[in-house]
Amino acid sequence: MEHDFNNKIIEPYLFSRDSIITEVNKEFIDFTGFTMDELLGKSLIEIGGILRINSQILLDNIIGKYSGYIFTKLFHAREVNISLLHGKEANEQIYIFVEKPNSRLDDKLIFVEQVFMDNILGIAVHSVPDLVLLKASQKYLDFLDSPFNKEENSIGRPTSEIVTGFVGSQWEVIWNTVLETQKTSYIKEYESNCFPRGITYWDCTITPIFESGKMKYIYDSAPKTPTFFVFMDSVTNMSHIPLLIRFSLLMVEYGV
Repeated sequence: MEHDFNNKIIEPYLFSRDSIITEVNKEFIDFTGFTMDELLGKSLIEIGGILRINSQILLDNIIGKYSGYIFTKLFHAREVNISLLHGKEANEQIYIFVEKPNSRLDDKLIFVEQVFMDNILGIAVHSVPDLVLLKASQKYLDFLDSPFNKEENSIGRPTSEIVTGFVGSQWEVIWNTVLETQKTSYIKEYESNCFPRGITYWDCTITPIFESGKMKYIYDSAPKTPTFFVFMDSVTNMSHIPLLIRFSLLMVEYGV
């Protein structure tokens, strides 16, 4: 159905009636990469999931304007201002998406773009202050437990959701300290026993990135693959582990 506002709005927009998407313009399709069939007929909650914005705000909860991140079909972060307009009927809403100028990570962090492409290091970029994962190398995702070791299950989610045992851990304290002090934290052999794979140790650097004098992102880098140890129930179940490591594991297990 055509609406009067169609001739006035040139930015990407979604039109909803009774919280169901009934119209999408070509600009929105071009901007996000999703097809019309993937968007029409979806509820606002479903659209929020598709755009990966639900962890920041529910579209239904926007009043007037909201600034945040949505993600394209190819998992590229787009920083946008979302404006809410109301249609002629009380149950009609128009969500207009305007990308912030010069906000794309590929352009702003060009100095590390090749590192992402090489996928030799575990690196990631998170938003501030909510620590939403905006971009990550596959090597970084490999650190995470399944299913968050895949882009489609981790990009657009906050660290608290994708890192096993993050909430209430020393790891959370470290990240909060970086947010508060706005200073880089260098971690050597951080130990975590929250992963199903066993006790895990890794080195990493958590670095604030500033824009116009304000902390805008956090750059997280791990120079090497984490080391992990798996505790077995008996010596017979440890036959595939080298003798020296088996001996060390048993000493720890029995408090020697």
